[in-house]
Amino acid sequence: VERESTIPTNTEKQGTTPFGEPLVSLTDLPRIECEKSSCTGYEKQCAVKPNVYNQLKKLSNYLEKHGYRAEITSSTRTLEMQKFFFDMNQYCNQVKENRCSGDKDKRACRKKYRQVLRETGQNNRLACRPGGSCEPACDPLVEINGEEKPNDQCRHMRGDAVDIRIYAKGKRLSRMENMLDVKRRTMCEFGFVNFYEEHWHYEYGSAKW
Repeated sequence: VERESTIPTNTEKQGTTPFGEPLVSLTDLPRIECEKSSCTGYEKQCAVKPNVYNQLKKLSNYLEKHGYRAEITSSTRTLEMQKFFFDMNQYCNQVKENRCSGDKDKRACRKKYRQVLRETGQNNRLACRPGGSCEPACDPLVEINGEEKPNDQCRHMRGDAVDIRIYAKGKRLSRMENMLDVKRRTMCEFGFVNFYEEHWHYEYGSAKW
């Protein structure tokens, strides 16, 4: 796995991660777009670490060759944005534990959760998880020697992870029969590892899963 952190030439620097590591903008890559809207209330970043950018550039060339395109819905996250997702997941699990005890119908449980969000005016959380699912999220803080520090296991905060959709002929691969494996093979070909519980989440330089 490539670990070179040098800023690629002819690219736009885009700040740093919560760990001070440099980021590179993805806006110049053909066939790859970043989703601009954000349900969290925080501005989305469209940037990753240089070594991840290099792999996405290779992916971009592949997509262009095959007539595909990609949309990145989440790349590097600030600590505040990661905390939003972590807190939302904790709250979701808490609500479902209280409201769905013994409920075997997952759809009914998700409906109850959406209703709680509406009743309590949590529109941003409802917008982020319109299906009412509790998706896992890394705790952005870890205690080290009695002091809270950014958690370096949160790959979105490290600039090593992207949530991505790939489209062929206008259709999302994950929603086309037998095409989810094509997406996974494509991403793995360029060194990315998929989180098995989230078909959209890929990490570079991670030995997980």
